[in-house]
Amino acid sequence: MSELTLNQAAKAAKKAKSTISKAITSGRLSARKDDKGQCQIDTAELFRVFPQEQAKIQYETLEETHKTAVLEVTIKHLERELENLQKERERERTGLESQLEREKEQANYWRQQATNLLTHQPEPANQNAPAIKPRTVRPWLWVVLGIAGIFAAAITLLQRAGWF
Repeated sequence: MSELTLNQAAKAAKKAKSTISKAITSGRLSARKDDKGQCQIDTAELFRVFPQEQAKIQYETLEETHKTAVLEVTIKHLERELENLQKERERERTGLESQLEREKEQANYWRQQATNLLTHQPEPANQNAPAIKPRTVRPWLWVVLGIAGIFAAAITLLQRAGWF
């Protein structure tokens, strides 16, 4: 079984600490000292010297059995929940990894497009092709524009003079 300190042994046996200590000193109860110098008393040895009521021991055993069963059910439930969380985490990780891969591919595509735009060198013009000459304005167009300007000035003068 487990070992108890002097204080724990006194509570378990429902005796005073001095009674437990006297039993150890007299040799009626065996105990060992730990690294800190505290007495460590085996529970079987304690109850050999200070027996408990059998019914109470059985009740505590049943209570401990019930607590153990509840704890086992809780542990199984938590294990299932942990397993589900791990699966969900793995699904999310896989999804994020694939999304990251798509983002990398898209970044590489756009980097390539930018590089192509920055390094694009147009092909030199064909030397044999005729040069494109700017169109010359025809002289009759200048005449028409001049006449239109004269009419616009005349109408403005007539309006100021009050004729229109």
